[in-house]
This record gives sequence, C-alpha cells and structure tokens, in this order.
Amino acid sequence: HDENQEELIDYKFFCFHGEPRILQVTQSKNGKKEVGYFNMEFLPMPFYTGKIKPDYSQFSKPACFEKMVGIAEKLSKDIVHVRIDLYCINDRVYFGEYTFHNAGGIVRFSPPEWNGVLGDMIELTKD
Repeated sequence: HDENQEELIDYKFFCFHGEPRILQVTQSKNGKKEVGYFNMEFLPMPFYTGKIKPDYSQFSKPACFEKMVGIAEKLSKDIVHVRIDLYCINDRVYFGEYTFHNAGGIVRFSPPEWNGVLGDMIELTKD
C-alpha cells in the first residue's frame, strides 16, 4: 500500500489441496473497482466476473507475490478448496481471511465454460 493507492488491494488465492491455482485481485483506482484473475505466473486468465472484461493494464504484480503464494500454500494445506485472502503492505504480507464459498458460490464466470473448468479443479475424491 502506498500514498498513490486509494484503497488496499485484495489478493485472493483460490487454493486446491494446498496448491494456489488462481489469484483474484480486487482494487479500486480513480473510484472504479477492478477485479482481475491471474495464474501463478501473474498472467491474466481468460475469464472474468461482472459485465465488463477487466483492463489488465491497470494491475501490477505485487512486491510480495512469491511470499504470498508460499503463505497461501501453507494455510491451505490439507483443505480440498479454500480461498486465502492476503494483503501486501509496505513489502509485508498480512492475512485477511479463509473463505470456503467464494461469493456464496453464486457468482458466474464469463465465458460460461469457465464455470465448469474452475469447478473441476475441486477434487473431492483426492486423498
């Protein structure tokens, strides 16, 4: 978080059996909320929520990214699926929350085939 930033940026790691697979970044710039989805190389994913595709030029990889990935791995160990919310403030990582049902499980992704692709990441039979 720096003085040019309007609000804290939320980094929400979608983890499956201790493996962060998807990162949702939620930020506000110029009074506009932006939500983008990234893989673990911080490359944009080909899906989105809401009515408008995000402007990925408005997002930047946080200084704490690798540290956050490691923390998300540890916190999600032995959990079938959980979203781990973290913050990067002055190069330090802060924990937000565990979320077991992202948006209550009712948010739809676009294009629609991604609802199934993401749902298939949950392996209920994995030991």
